[in-house]
Amino acid sequence: MIKKLTFFFLILFLGVWFSLPSKIDINTKTKPVIALYDRHGQHIRSIVDDDSSTYISLQDIPALFNELTINAEDKRFYYHNGIDFLALLRALIQNLKGLETISGASTISQQLVRMAFSYKRSLFNKPLVMLHALKIETKHTKGEILEYYYNLLPYSYKVKGIQSASLYYFGKTLKGLSAAEMATLVVLIRAPSRYSQKHNKEKLLEMRNKLIDSSQLLSKSHKELSKKEKWYFENFRNLAKSPHFIRALLKKHKNNDFKNNEIKTTLDLKLQTEIQKYVTEHMKRLSKKGVGAASVLVLDNKTGDILTYIGNYDFFNEAGGEYDGILIPRQPGSTLKPFTYALALENQYHSASILPDVEMYFKSGLGTYKPRNYSLNFTGPRTLRESLGNSLNIPALYLADQLGVENLMNFYQSFGLTFKESADFYGVGLTLGNGELSLLDLTNSYMAFANKGQFTKARFLHDKKPKHIKTKMSPATAEMITDILSDRHARKEAFGNASALDTNFHSAAKTGTSTLYRDNWVVGFTENFTVGVWVGNMDQKEMENVSGITGAGPIYQDTMNIVAKNYRPGHFKKTQSYHTVKICAHSGSLPTKSCQRTYTENFLPDRSPTKRCSFHKKVIAKNCHSAGDSKEIDVLSLPSRYQKWMWQNDIGDITKQVKKACMNEGVLVESYLFEKGPFKILSPVSGALYAIDPSIPKKWQELQFDIAYSKKVTKIKWYRNNELLKVSKPHQPFKWKLLKGVHNIKAKAYSKNGLFEEDNVLLHVY
Repeated sequence: MIKKLTFFFLILFLGVWFSLPSKIDINTKTKPVIALYDRHGQHIRSIVDDDSSTYISLQDIPALFNELTINAEDKRFYYHNGIDFLALLRALIQNLKGLETISGASTISQQLVRMAFSYKRSLFNKPLVMLHALKIETKHTKGEILEYYYNLLPYSYKVKGIQSASLYYFGKTLKGLSAAEMATLVVLIRAPSRYSQKHNKEKLLEMRNKLIDSSQLLSKSHKELSKKEKWYFENFRNLAKSPHFIRALLKKHKNNDFKNNEIKTTLDLKLQTEIQKYVTEHMKRLSKKGVGAASVLVLDNKTGDILTYIGNYDFFNEAGGEYDGILIPRQPGSTLKPFTYALALENQYHSASILPDVEMYFKSGLGTYKPRNYSLNFTGPRTLRESLGNSLNIPALYLADQLGVENLMNFYQSFGLTFKESADFYGVGLTLGNGELSLLDLTNSYMAFANKGQFTKARFLHDKKPKHIKTKMSPATAEMITDILSDRHARKEAFGNASALDTNFHSAAKTGTSTLYRDNWVVGFTENFTVGVWVGNMDQKEMENVSGITGAGPIYQDTMNIVAKNYRPGHFKKTQSYHTVKICAHSGSLPTKSCQRTYTENFLPDRSPTKRCSFHKKVIAKNCHSAGDSKEIDVLSLPSRYQKWMWQNDIGDITKQVKKACMNEGVLVESYLFEKGPFKILSPVSGALYAIDPSIPKKWQELQFDIAYSKKVTKIKWYRNNELLKVSKPHQPFKWKLLKGVHNIKAKAYSKNGLFEEDNVLLHVY
């Protein structure tokens, strides 16, 4: 019986033995990996992918790396024939004591067999792997086995072999590694995905140092120095230099875009490193206010070269550090306003055109949109320069409404700005940045202001020909927007006499903050370069009252100063034949003697105002003093759309202004001019749709009607479908409780002489 069993197992053994391949076939052809360099020739990183072969022969492998690998993986490699029976016995004892698999005692030969022939790890396959290792040892030398082993080792996704791993983790070939780096690479053989995690850093260092101590090739002093070698996780995978830039480059350019294996990019690694340091410092402050991410982009205006690309200040931040804030679309806030004002300038507006900053209403979706300014206040009539400089919301929305959102969208698109939805979807809120854009596209588009109406497409590769794109903006308009955005005086009301937008060289900038402080931005430019900064959170969590000027602003200012030290900022040169004209600060028109505040404004020859100011008038006041004399008084008489704002800000009507000037309640106004109309229902907007909420008591569901009126109006009659509802004074609010149906609400304005004007709106209530 024993003889039969022995014969059976012998036949089985021989059958298996002869069925196992005796030679390992491995592709030894080499194809150099792609090495990326910055614009000055400094190495950034070498790209390893499926098409790159980094086969390394045994003679090119450092003796120290061989020693460390054998010490860690197979101490008796040169003394066994594929199976280390001593290690096997030790592993068996350890596993029995622990009642679990603690050690597998796999030799290098067995590991090679498992990798070369794709054996799965299991107790059933273990004997087969051991037998196969014995056979391989009969056909290959120890040197060949080691060489094949080193070239088949899997480290990470798309990374196979020690040469590829060395390039991937450290950015240099195996021969260029220090003793500490070699030991680290050997430790990673066991479990690269586990030990390359940040939280396992201490364990990895412990194993590395233990392995260094095992070396016979290193002197005692060399060992101590190697164990003290500073090692930062950021450098571990060689991603700290420009991780997001490399990802973005590879996403945009495939291997067939590379003309050779040494690629010169547009990045300035020294500049990027310096800016990165400042961004990290600022984030220590901003993190206390709920800010978790920051991105910075620097572009060369003439070539489109990407000089700095920081997708996130910390690639290894567990709160979304790997996400690229330069490419992710977010709401850009007020950074889109300059483009709206540019379109206005292309449509006969000028820098002193008067825009309303008063309570206004716009049709939006199913209802009425009532916007507000960042300051929550309204400031009356403002010039275009003041409106853009101080980033007022209402004037920008007014322009979007007047110009048409479809025209606005088309104009934006000529700058390379694309949105997911149609113009109607966003409505006038498009000018306030309710659509989403990437920092890359936004920063690239701002280049057009510096480049007199054209921008150069951002480029990653130095040998790619610059691509210049003409926008729908004229050089004259580009220069005027630049003039306004660089005007510290124009923005001081909102930003103060000194702010993070200021530099000691010619620069222009605009801030932006999205809804609920989820994003804030600063984009600015000089003649020669453009900088874009975004701060926020990758999960769109709200920040704690962090605006563009307090969040992105300080990062922007430091970035601008750093770039200006390395690249000449230049000067904004005016190529157009501008001329200066003195105007009234209130009306934007040529001043009269009654205009108490004037300033000089820049205009193109065909755009300067020709009419005299109509906002200021002289009236004759009788009994202005106790002596009963008459006196001319300068008064402010604004158009009807500003009447409500005047009452709210205690400016009042002409009589009130005269009484205040004379300091006499008994004064009589003998003569003054009245402005007629237009009388208009400002809100709600005609055609708006409303729905009654069944969960709220009906008595609380009402609409307030707001109007624009002139001094002549003394009373207003309100009608619903020709049914009289109420008679009110012009400054008294009219409120109407919602009723289902279609309603024509009419308002008739009366003066002392009878019917003055009327207006109506059509409302749908469901």
